[in-house]
Amino acid sequence: MMISYLFEFLLVLLLIIANTTLSAYIPQFSPSFGKQIMKENAWKNKLDSQLSSTEIQNLSQIKKFLSDFGYLKQDVEWFDNVLDNETISAIKTYQQNFNLKVTGNITIEVLKHMSFPRCGVPDLNLDNGFDTPNVAWPKGNKWFPKGKKNLSYGFLPGSEISLEMMIVLKNALTRWSKATKVISFTETKYDDADIKFGFYYFGNRTEDVIVGYTFIISQQNSKRKSGEICFDGSESWVLPNDDHIWSWQIDFETVAMHQIGHLLGLDHSFDEESVMYPTILPSQPIKVELTLSDNQNIQQLYTQFNPTSGYVRCFSFFGSSYGLSSSLLLGFVFAFLFN
Repeated sequence: MMISYLFEFLLVLLLIIANTTLSAYIPQFSPSFGKQIMKENAWKNKLDSQLSSTEIQNLSQIKKFLSDFGYLKQDVEWFDNVLDNETISAIKTYQQNFNLKVTGNITIEVLKHMSFPRCGVPDLNLDNGFDTPNVAWPKGNKWFPKGKKNLSYGFLPGSEISLEMMIVLKNALTRWSKATKVISFTETKYDDADIKFGFYYFGNRTEDVIVGYTFIISQQNSKRKSGEICFDGSESWVLPNDDHIWSWQIDFETVAMHQIGHLLGLDHSFDEESVMYPTILPSQPIKVELTLSDNQNIQQLYTQFNPTSGYVRCFSFFGSSYGLSSSLLLGFVFAFLFN
């Protein structure tokens, strides 16, 4: 597997940064890793040697990632380190979806992409993933009664949602309301709301990259359902009035637009310009305006689509989030190669 000298240089540079300014984000690293990485391309040689074998150290973590996001259908309590045909197929599908070079191997490019912040809703196999019978991933707008045009929303008490964040959420709802041309939203108490917003602290290792997710809850002894939108309470969120987005921060409005889109019936899109793209790319840390395809998809669910109206092109913020993606990438690479 050929990797450019430029990328090797950048990886070494990122390591130096990680051992200084980014050390707080990668507590599991030690100075010995730096010597191992920089000595005679040890990291590259070990990756190459492992890919020539059917069993790869720490492949189980990658399998868990692929399973959590719908690429592997294995219903098991733990994953082994064997690179079997099912895993190769899952890697290829992931590479195809995200426009990466399709090899079926766990390349640096794949590890880098897996390290980017992303939505917790699976990309595929939405029928899997919940053991609780009254909880499900969003699958279209069938969760609320047919013909219902007004959805209520509320904020989780004690979730410390600031007034500025509430305004962002209300503006996001308004933007989607205009796009559907049918659905409107009204604020109410949290317990009575159709859509519930809240901040939570996510638990497992895969969720290190998750910044928000959405699911549907069916209330017990009742036909009523509610849509739950959960934001990561540990993130350093950026609001529209902030002057700059730092490398370790996540734009709140971008995540809000994406999650509301799920509740209105949209699946993930693999168009990098779409607000429904699963991953926050370093080149597009802020993405809140609907593309032509976003408008078309939502209006096909609710109204007759008119291609001459309602089109607002996406934009990219000039800041960079490479610091965040770099720290996560290094975490993946080190855990994968040297644990």
